[in-house]
Amino acid sequence: MRTPMPTTKPMPVEDLSLDLHNFRTVPQDNETAAVQAMIIISPGYFWGLMESLLADVGYLPTENIIVLDEETAPPKLTIKEGNRRIAVLKIAYGLLDADLLDVPQYLKDRITALSPAWKIANRTVPCAIFPKDESETVDKIVTLTHGKGDKASRDKWTAVATARHNRDVLNKKEPGLDILEKYVKEGDNLSDNQAALWLGDYPLSILDEAIKKIYARFSVANTVELANKYPVIPYLTEFNGILRDIGGGITTFKTIRYTDFATKAGVPKAVPASRSSGSTGTGVSNDGGAGGIGDDNNGAGEGTSGNTGGGIGGTGSGRSSKANTDPKSVTLTLKKLKISGEGRGKVVALRNEALLLDIEKSPIAFCFLLRSMFEISAKAYCDDQAAKPNAPKAKKADGDDRHLVNVLEDIYNFMVKLPNGKTDQAKERYLIGAFQNIKAPESVLSVTSMNQLVHNQNFAIRGVDISVMFHNIFPLLRAMNEQP
Repeated sequence: MRTPMPTTKPMPVEDLSLDLHNFRTVPQDNETAAVQAMIIISPGYFWGLMESLLADVGYLPTENIIVLDEETAPPKLTIKEGNRRIAVLKIAYGLLDADLLDVPQYLKDRITALSPAWKIANRTVPCAIFPKDESETVDKIVTLTHGKGDKASRDKWTAVATARHNRDVLNKKEPGLDILEKYVKEGDNLSDNQAALWLGDYPLSILDEAIKKIYARFSVANTVELANKYPVIPYLTEFNGILRDIGGGITTFKTIRYTDFATKAGVPKAVPASRSSGSTGTGVSNDGGAGGIGDDNNGAGEGTSGNTGGGIGGTGSGRSSKANTDPKSVTLTLKKLKISGEGRGKVVALRNEALLLDIEKSPIAFCFLLRSMFEISAKAYCDDQAAKPNAPKAKKADGDDRHLVNVLEDIYNFMVKLPNGKTDQAKERYLIGAFQNIKAPESVLSVTSMNQLVHNQNFAIRGVDISVMFHNIFPLLRAMNEQP
C-alpha cells in the first residue's frame, strides 16, 4: 500500500479556502455563510478560539492545517482540518467582514490593536497539502482526529456532524439525519434560529432512538422508509412536534424510554394506512396494547399489535391535534392567568399591556413584556418563600441581581421538591417542559433568546414562533403567580 506523501509548507491565509462542505454544517454558499454556521453551532468555542489566537502568541504551529489541492484552475486549496482556526485568521486580516459575523466588540478592539509583528508572524500557516487523488486518505485522517478523546484539544464533532460524515463519506444509512435535514427546511413550527442551529447541533441520538420505537405507527417497514417518505406521512404536524421537542430538550432519552411520548404528542399507537375521506383505517402498532384509531369521517378502524395483545378498532374523528399557532390562544391563556400574592402589581400591569398587543404585528414588544413578567414574577416568588428552608434567592449576597435563568432553575427545583426531600412527580411532569424550554439557549422563548432580542442586532422573532412556544413555558409563569 502506497504511503501518502503530502507537501508540507507554509501558505498565506488568503490562499486557503474554507470547506463549504464541512460535516459540521450543511453545504454553504460562501465563506461568510460557512463561518456564520460555525459560530451558531458553537459560539463559545469559536470566540474562545479567536480570543486565544489574537493573543500575543498568535497561531502556534504545533499541527499542520490539512489541505486538499483541488487541482483546478485557478488553484484551490480546500481546508479539510483547521477551518475554524483559518476562519479566525481571515477575520483578523479583514478577509472576512467582522460586522457581518457579529464579532463581539471586545474582539474587534483586539483586532484593531494587533501589532505589526503579530500580523507578519501569522500571515502564513503550516499546511500539509494532499493531492486530489488522496481525498480518501484525508477523510480518514479527519475521522481519526475527531475520534480522539478530550486530550486532542479539538471542538468535538456533534452527533449531526458525525452522522453526516457517516452518510456522505462512509455511505451508511442515517435516517434520523435525513429526517432532520428535511424538517429544518420544510417544518413550520420552528424559528430560523432553531433551523440554523439544529442543522449543526441537534440531539440526533435521541431522534434515532425515538423513530426506532414509533416508525410502525406511520405504516412503514423501518426507519429508513420513514425517512424516505417524510414529510409525506400521516400525522405530520404531530411528528414535527416531536422533532421540535427533541431539539428543544423537552423530549429526552428518559422521555422516550419510559413514557408513551408519541401518543401524548397526538400520534396514536396505530396510524391508518390511508387518511382519505371515508376510508377504512388499518393500524399497526410496534409496541403492543391498543391498536388503531379509525380514519376520517367515521371510517371504521382496525388495528393490530406488533408484539403482544390484539389491537382494538376505533371510530375516526376526522381531526388531529396540531401545534397551536393561533395568537389568540396566547391572549386567552394570559387573560385566564390568576395573579395573586404580594409584590405582583407590576406583573399585572405587564400582563395587561401584553394583552393590548397584536402578537403578529409586535412580536418583539410582546417578548420584552414576557421576559419582564418572568423576572418580576421570579423575584416575587422568591420573596414569598424567603422564610422556608432552601428557598430560592433572586439576589446575590452583595445585593446584586442573579442571572434570571439561574433564579428560575432554583425556583423549579424548589417547586418540585417535597418536604421529605423526594420529588413531587406530578408537579415535575407539569413543569419540566416549561423549565427546559426557558433554560435551553436554542429554545425560541428561552431567557437567552429573549435577551438576544435586546443585545443582538440580527436576532428576530416571528409571531408564529411565540404562538407555538408560549404554551410550553407558560406553566412556570403560572406556577410563580397563582397561589394555592
